Amino acid sequence: MKIKTQKGRSKELIKLRDKALVKRFVHLTEVKRKRVDDTLKILSEKEFYLSEKTILNIIRKEFRVKKYCGLEKRQTYGNIIK
Repeated sequence: MKIKTQKGRSKELIKLRDKALVKRFVHLTEVKRKRVDDTLKILSEKEFYLSEKTILNIIRKEFRVKKYCGLEKRQTYGNIIK
């Protein structure tokens, strides 16, 4: 009997990528004061090579997890999370 192995990228690597993406998003929007649409374009085309829709989904997911766990100290990007 063959053992089924996982294909594709490691789940741990995906978690690390998602954390880095959110950190970079916050840096660009909060520190560098870039607009959200410009930030999405930068992250999509120059840094992470993912679609803007995928990036938004990752950001939403990460902020929901932080909010659910009580780790989010302030309401940031409320309109993105909805």
